[in-house]
Amino acid sequence: MKMHEYAPESSAKEVVGLRLLDLRRRLGWTQGVLAAKLWFSDRTYKYYEQGQRDAPVTVLLQVAALAGADMQWLLTGE
Repeated sequence: MKMHEYAPESSAKEVVGLRLLDLRRRLGWTQGVLAAKLWFSDRTYKYYEQGQRDAPVTVLLQVAALAGADMQWLLTGE
């Protein structure tokens, strides 16, 4: 799967949001499915993916655990 490219002017929450989107798509889940696993509304999770809200660290940890992803990659891309 091709990962998103990030524009230099992107904010941190936008970049993290795109990484959340990449992880969710890698799992083959809809926003609704992942939101339900996190006990959130679809709308709340959508805001995190779109970079409209900062995702709390607890949410990032949960998503990383569900996806088997590295938290460092989720935060820094490394």
